[in-house]
Amino acid sequence: MHPDLVIEPVLVHEVAAIGDFIEDVVRASIEASDAEKAAFITNIQANLENWTQDPAGGLHLKVLHAGRLVGVVMVKEYWNLCHLFVEPLHQRKGIGRALLCAAVDACRAKAPTQKLRLNAARNAVGFYERMGWTRVADANPRHGAARYELAL
Repeated sequence: MHPDLVIEPVLVHEVAAIGDFIEDVVRASIEASDAEKAAFITNIQANLENWTQDPAGGLHLKVLHAGRLVGVVMVKEYWNLCHLFVEPLHQRKGIGRALLCAAVDACRAKAPTQKLRLNAARNAVGFYERMGWTRVADANPRHGAARYELAL
């Protein structure tokens, strides 16, 4: 990851800006129909709102480049990775990997099941597989192409 990039916790007062950032990334880079994108955004906004009610109940990190938001990750209850987004211009530069690694490291001591789970968007499946996540065959994901998990 570039030395000008900084990973730090999201603050509650930043949630509106985080929501706008994620909506822009979803609309620009997620392979899905407009209806699916709208459903993703609605679900993400609900997750953000729930996080503001209990910030200690999960992990929420952001990446800044020269003071500007370029990536974000949220893990609900330290086991449910509910979103990981990187601005399209900054994708494929190690930011998603760095965010995911930071999230996994931070969740190790707090995850109640010693594994993380996520629903991967179709275009993110390869990324999670390269990062060592395995597909869960026993589940039908609500959003995304497939459910994955990672042992901690």
